[in-house]
Amino acid sequence: MANNGTTLLRPRYFDRQQLRADDLNLGQSYLRERLRRHNRHLHGWGVVCGLQVTLNPDDPYRAQIQPGYAVTPLGDEVEVAAPVTFDMTAGAALCLGEHLPCPHPEDIGSGEVNIIRANIDPPGKDVRTAYNEEWVELRANEDLNLGGWQVFHTIRAGTQSEEYRRYYTFPGGTTVVAGEIFRVHSGAVAQHADPEPGLRHFYVATGGQVGNWRLNNNQERIQLRTPEGRVVATVRFRGDVLAPQPGTIYLAICPHDETICPTPALPADCAPPGGTYEFSRVREGHAFAVLCDLPPSHGQPLPDCETLEAIICGQAHVPCPPAAGADDNCVVLATITYDREGEATIDDLADRRQLLSEALLLAYARCRCEEPPPPTLPTIP
Repeated sequence: MANNGTTLLRPRYFDRQQLRADDLNLGQSYLRERLRRHNRHLHGWGVVCGLQVTLNPDDPYRAQIQPGYAVTPLGDEVEVAAPVTFDMTAGAALCLGEHLPCPHPEDIGSGEVNIIRANIDPPGKDVRTAYNEEWVELRANEDLNLGGWQVFHTIRAGTQSEEYRRYYTFPGGTTVVAGEIFRVHSGAVAQHADPEPGLRHFYVATGGQVGNWRLNNNQERIQLRTPEGRVVATVRFRGDVLAPQPGTIYLAICPHDETICPTPALPADCAPPGGTYEFSRVREGHAFAVLCDLPPSHGQPLPDCETLEAIICGQAHVPCPPAAGADDNCVVLATITYDREGEATIDDLADRRQLLSEALLLAYARCRCEEPPPPTLPTIP
């Protein structure tokens, strides 16, 4: 029987057949693809239950996702078995931020100097000798004499008494060239045993000082001013990433398999020194993603009521669901909008596709059934 070569293949076994890993894996792939096709065509896709999303009131870029179950546009099943916390800071910065964490060489702003990165909450924060792990990184957009320029940071960030405090003053005669990237560290040069190559380093601590943890708030605003007090740049950071600007992002869940259980790929006598290992198991899992735009699958409208009526009553053919792209296999859980102050508004229903189970549909159908009238008793004369 003719086919176009796109139908599924499954292995066919016979006696004394030599089987390889590809043959056995093909059997698993066949079953998985059949299940995906079954889910996609017979059930559809979307959130089946749970997966409610809330934001941490103290950190609007940290989402809490409740347990639940969903089917993706390609038919994969995704389950979250326990509450999960997901940090959206980096993804939100990529969608809404001013720059990526590492700016492109051609990404030059309009100011004379840009503040591009800051390591505000380093792992060694409680170690006195680790002060140089806290730093602010800047980039010159033109040749400049930075003598007398000052870097400021905020104290009591996010409160009514928030104010700027001086972090560092560049010494007189400090010159930089266009495109140069340089760092200002919270420690002393004598305490910096292994400075990162390719960068110019400045240090807040002087004399016999070893440093101080000045950038203590995870929502620091960093500001650069000229000797006359003119503000050249002001940016807000979350950790080491530029804080996102106003806009909208989408939190989604996607299937994600993890290979586990490494085992020797060859018998010990045949293996090379050190051995060769392969992963022998695949654990089904999930991953959360921050999307900058609503996926194409979520923009495809469902049939309207008139079309559905015609299909149910046998007056129209049932169309096949549109095929999703290979890179469009996530389910949006929440739409999150940030204002200019970084405050978030979350809606976990607006762009969420719900997939009702058969049990819910039957329960709803029973609700729509009219109650039978009570029996009429005969009248006794």
